[in-house]
Amino acid sequence: MSLEVFSSEYVKYKTLKGKDGWLYVWDIDGINEIVSGKTQYDPRYLAMGCRVIDLRQQWCASRGIQYVHTAAPDKSSVYPEFLPDAITQDPNGVLKTFSDALSGYRVCFIDTMPTLMRLKDKGPVYFKTDSHWTYGAAYEILKSLMAPITNAFPLSRVLEEDELAKRKVNRVLELAALMPTPEKEEYDILEPKFPASKLAFQTESTRGKIQVFETGRKNLPRCVLFRDSFSSFYLSIMRESFSRIVVVNSRMFWYDLIELERPDVVVVEVAERYLEPITTDLYPSNFETTFKVSINDIINSGEMRCKV
Repeated sequence: MSLEVFSSEYVKYKTLKGKDGWLYVWDIDGINEIVSGKTQYDPRYLAMGCRVIDLRQQWCASRGIQYVHTAAPDKSSVYPEFLPDAITQDPNGVLKTFSDALSGYRVCFIDTMPTLMRLKDKGPVYFKTDSHWTYGAAYEILKSLMAPITNAFPLSRVLEEDELAKRKVNRVLELAALMPTPEKEEYDILEPKFPASKLAFQTESTRGKIQVFETGRKNLPRCVLFRDSFSSFYLSIMRESFSRIVVVNSRMFWYDLIELERPDVVVVEVAERYLEPITTDLYPSNFETTFKVSINDIINSGEMRCKV
């Protein structure tokens, strides 16, 4: 049985047509092998990846920094029932493999799957025609992500639902855009009614973009967030929980930036398909060389910068 896959010369990914109008991202970053269960990690390689994350936590702890690691499940892990019949989903996917492996380490890892499975019974938690979770699901994920942070910093909190504005939109989303006849999907955007955070710094690039937001509330903790696109759906709410948050569109852990920024919290958020064992920490790259931006420009931006 053949798969219905659609593509465009303008983007690297493809769209896989599932059942009942559900679409999946395809043919990028090893997603095909992950979905079918062909991605298997040598136990020693997996242990090395977990050890690297454990060392990150220890490195942060030695500097008085809280470290939180989380992952966003691929859509196929949450909605395998709408995949084409030709694909057999592996029940023990990459996320479960890593979650089980990390349980043997003292790492603050937020497993988002239980929250999504609970919410799934009440309504869609991922878009039908996009690869990401919905804004409503992202808000619930944010609350679980922030739980250990608000426990350590009681003055920090996640905005309540009545403090959020709900805005309905109807758009063609990323996976639908590759279909022969793109269809719009209606959904709600959640964002703060009265945001306190303001942009203090931003680079021009979309890929590898760096932003600094500040609320002006000096009694709140400072954060560095390394992330991919999934966090875009809760970022406007998350940044209200900190006096200052440096947001880096990168899944890598940039020691040199953290050393100079001196945050209270470091959060790393990655999609499931990028959870492969991390070895880049063994040979860390230079932040300024990679992003072509001065760390001093970042740490000296805004009013909530660290005073040495």
